[in-house]
Amino acid sequence: MMARYTILPYWKSLVLVLTPIVFCFIPINWDTSASRCGYVIVIMAIYWMTEALPLAVTALIPVFAFPLLGILDTGSVCVIYMKETNMMFLGGLTVAIAVEH
Repeated sequence: MMARYTILPYWKSLVLVLTPIVFCFIPINWDTSASRCGYVIVIMAIYWMTEALPLAVTALIPVFAFPLLGILDTGSVCVIYMKETNMMFLGGLTVAIAVEH
């Protein structure tokens, strides 16, 4: 029972470290682009559910993980992030902040 309270303050760090290790069998057993992409998606899903990382940081994982794992190049990933709808959303947030102040 005492070990539970010892580990409890560090659960986010444990999730950050253990998640990639536990699911590393996915890209190791199936060496395809789809399995490496699935590995990134599983890690991101767990980080989103547990909020071990801030959501904004978790959303940026594909920007460095996809080129690192050979799924997509950095330019292709960044183009996906900069679609018209995302820019419209960012513009709306900027206007809302400006009106608020």
